[in-house]
Amino acid sequence: MKKNAVLMSCFFLCVMCLPAAAKGRAPAWVTDWKSAFPDSAYIAQRGTGKTAELARTDAISAVARYLKSEVQATLSTSFSTSGSEERTETQEDVLITSQAELYGTEFTEPYLYKKTWCCVAYIDRAKAWAQILPGIRAKEAVFLSFMEKAQADDEPFRACACYKDAWDSAQDFFAALAYGRLIYPGADAVFAESKGRALSVPSLLAAQKAGVSVRIVCPEDADGIIRNAVARKFEEAGFAVSDDGCCAAEAKIELNAEGGDPVAVRPSLTVTVRGRTGAAVHSFQCRAEEKTAAYSLETAKRRALPKLAEAVGAQFLQGYEGIRP
Repeated sequence: MKKNAVLMSCFFLCVMCLPAAAKGRAPAWVTDWKSAFPDSAYIAQRGTGKTAELARTDAISAVARYLKSEVQATLSTSFSTSGSEERTETQEDVLITSQAELYGTEFTEPYLYKKTWCCVAYIDRAKAWAQILPGIRAKEAVFLSFMEKAQADDEPFRACACYKDAWDSAQDFFAALAYGRLIYPGADAVFAESKGRALSVPSLLAAQKAGVSVRIVCPEDADGIIRNAVARKFEEAGFAVSDDGCCAAEAKIELNAEGGDPVAVRPSLTVTVRGRTGAAVHSFQCRAEEKTAAYSLETAKRRALPKLAEAVGAQFLQGYEGIRP
């Protein structure tokens, strides 16, 4: 009887000690957080600190640093075909700012381990992918809309402008897809068709521009100063210039004269591009940087036109210069 009583006392003592032992056992993520949060299912980083709050802050900062380093690599790859380093940096700065919050970062309960607080911040890949997928779809839709316009337009010069818009919007699509790939490695496969179409834009644009020739019409420019400047800009943008071009670039010069003795002029130029049907498809404007004064209008015009030609070189066809593949 006495032996049984001793055994019962030992049993109850062991039971009473179990919670205390369990309480002192560190969770698995404290000693091996990478196994607890495998990379295939999570983006996770562990933080430490003197307080529980500092550990949380350190953990989410570590996630942000990880995302930023990965984003730099993926965006550099995605934008390599466009050569737009400045645009890459801009996208990164805008999108990385609140990236951790955007993906719905979660936390383990901070745990005091060997006098240091520990915490793991983690992003569930499946949840995050479901969250960002609509945004990628939206960027894809914008790109596809420009592609449809470009391929449906029967005016070749205007179609080139649509391809330019398609290429610009493709960069936003590439950026969104780069973030998607960071979260879900299979993102490229989901958007394979649209990505392929986006990467084909430079070659499609080159083929489109090969079919565009422009004739310059500038009757007010007897010496050909403005005509030559305009022709150079079209050629720099990748268009052929020909006397029998399918598109006409009609250049109109305005002297904008002021005063009479002397007279001051600050000429401006408007170029209207007409397509195969004769309808206006685009127009461009530029203006001389400064006034030119003389005692006769003809002299003022002769002196001012070279300055207008300089403005053509600096201002004309802005945006179209960037549509070369």
